[in-house]
Amino acid sequence: MGNRKGMSPALSILWALVPLVTLGWGNGFSFAYAALRLRDAVVGWYAAGYFAVGALSFALVAASNSQGGDWRGIVGTFLILMLIALGSAHAFAIRAHLVDPSAPRRRRSVVSLQEEALAEARTEMQRRSEARRILVADPELARQLRIGRPDLPRRYQDGGLVDANHASASVLAGLPGIGPELADHIVSNRENVGGFRDLSDMSITLGVAPQTLDEASTFLVFPKPAVAGQ
Repeated sequence: MGNRKGMSPALSILWALVPLVTLGWGNGFSFAYAALRLRDAVVGWYAAGYFAVGALSFALVAASNSQGGDWRGIVGTFLILMLIALGSAHAFAIRAHLVDPSAPRRRRSVVSLQEEALAEARTEMQRRSEARRILVADPELARQLRIGRPDLPRRYQDGGLVDANHASASVLAGLPGIGPELADHIVSNRENVGGFRDLSDMSITLGVAPQTLDEASTFLVFPKPAVAGQ
């Protein structure tokens, strides 16, 4: 695709003016040409749509003229105006791709959006896994990186982990399954017991069913209480 020669800028402007010059009836031809040049099936479907609406508007206007004018003329005129407006805006929107076929496309398909969401989710999972390994292997490094502390300034990305023993109530309240009331309960109890050892200890100390913390368990971590000043 990157090796195909693009249309000259001047010619691309003339191409983009086709909807205006032809009263919208040339949209189907111009977009069919663009679809072939770009090898883009979606643009081809747009061309087919323009062909269909153009043919309908022509038929309505022709019927109205032969019968002295009626609702057909009104509808046909409306479709023509729509073809001119939409076709012109659409043509100028994709004109740059005719000039440079290798330019990034703004349009993203549903499939690409799904793939992007999956990639982001996997990245966050990998970040959490790496951060958990650091917590176990080097607690001091974890404190320096401020793992689990989105309430503090930091540069390290830990995938959304939250330190159950040090994070603020507002951060805890943002976790799935934990609202403001339970977050306040967590903060007040951890101060009394000096921090939680793990999820099970947290559940018992708080007096809540383990299932209550299931959704948050993906993000909760339990470092030992920090020394004074941290």
